[in-house]
Amino acid sequence: HDVRGAILERWRSLGAQTGMLGYPIGDDVAVPGGWRTDFAGGSIYWSAATGARMVRGAILQRYVAAGGPAVLGFPVADDGGTADGTGALVRLQGGVIYWSPKTGAHDVRGAILTHWLQQGGPTGALGFPLTDHAALPDGDGWQVRFQHGTLVERPDGTVDTTTG
Repeated sequence: HDVRGAILERWRSLGAQTGMLGYPIGDDVAVPGGWRTDFAGGSIYWSAATGARMVRGAILQRYVAAGGPAVLGFPVADDGGTADGTGALVRLQGGVIYWSPKTGAHDVRGAILTHWLQQGGPTGALGFPLTDHAALPDGDGWQVRFQHGTLVERPDGTVDTTTG
């Protein structure tokens, strides 16, 4: 398979075929604003603004399901573990995807992300996200449910917290 440029260099720095990504399973593919190459153990995304970054597992599945770079932008860092070791995350230009064994992988964006991180993120009172960033049924904002509450972002940017 055809792997080139910064993606090739990143793959080599991760151990190439003997590393965590293994062999390429496809050629470099153009995506809006950059490139992607799929490997047996994940994918590497590249854009001029972010460089080549690795995404794997359930976080990669959620990233693709959410619309990938077209919706969430490109990864700004490789995926990795949370500070306390209880989960994993990937930081993206348009949000973050968090994963834990109990909750799965979910994207958090905008004012909800800012508010949640100010409250301690996954180690704070709300815990890990249980749902993805989604529009409210009435169209009056967005919400994310967490292990111990819900955050709702209104169109004016304010965030309401419900705990429990």
